[in-house]
Amino acid sequence: MYQISESTYLENKDNWDKVAEEGGLEICDDETGEPIYTIQEGGRMDKTRDAMNDDQRILLSYLESLVPEDDVLMGIAEFQSRLSEHSVPKEVYIALGMLSNAEITNVLHELTRPF
Repeated sequence: MYQISESTYLENKDNWDKVAEEGGLEICDDETGEPIYTIQEGGRMDKTRDAMNDDQRILLSYLESLVPEDDVLMGIAEFQSRLSEHSVPKEVYIALGMLSNAEITNVLHELTRPF
């Protein structure tokens, strides 16, 4: 997997997307050098936990608190149940309203990563 700065990636995105399809690509912050996200083989993009915004972290933390040992699906079912009962903490509702579908997908991917 190649590792490049975000500015390098953005300068020639089409070329680097082709590289990523062949073996993956890790995009790093220009200033800190820390990974921001990865592009997996096939073009799927994942943010790392460290690069998540506050709303993503709120949602991820809440979902992790609902997941019984080794059973992510039960945790997601519990989340759906609590959403329908309007018993989710206010900050989680606000976070959900602020997140895009892609950001929510990244949270779910991070939640399932250990499994």
